Amino acid sequence: MKYSLRKKLLTIRMNLESDYVNQASKKIFANFDIFLKQNAFRSIATYYPLKSEIDILPLNKALFKQGIELALPHITKENSLSFRQWRLDMKLIWQRNFYQPPDSAKIIKPKLIIVPLLGFNRRGFRLGYGQGFYDQLLEINPDACKVALAYSKQEIIELPIEEEHDQPVDLIITESEIIACSR
Repeated sequence: MKYSLRKKLLTIRMNLESDYVNQASKKIFANFDIFLKQNAFRSIATYYPLKSEIDILPLNKALFKQGIELALPHITKENSLSFRQWRLDMKLIWQRNFYQPPDSAKIIKPKLIIVPLLGFNRRGFRLGYGQGFYDQLLEINPDACKVALAYSKQEIIELPIEEEHDQPVDLIITESEIIACSR
């Protein structure tokens, strides 16, 4: 069931009109900025956008210019997961279907984790690509605030959940609202 839902959601996201994507992205960033101004995060784990994900590179640049320490997910050949420091001038490595900092980058314990997704529900559960990396990263960073950025069109009422290992986020920020997730 998750496989076919992932395929459907990826197709929907890839077929979003460019005008909608541009306008919605601006509103998502504005809503994120409202959230950020209410909180003082000095270290933020973010992501490098892939496969029609929300292009948060402009947001990453703005955060970096504000002096916020950025991190990206990192996985070793032994499948050890962490967040590692990311400077915008750093050469990233393509591994395990995503861009990551080199092994030499400093390990970071972020206070805020921005999570990509294919679909979400209002309880804070998300559907990713099925590798489980973000679920593991969220689990090993229990004290971090977890936020997903999403288009409102990615909301799924009937989202299959495996509560024993699916890790929810605290907030979902869309172009139309900031959703405080309830479990």
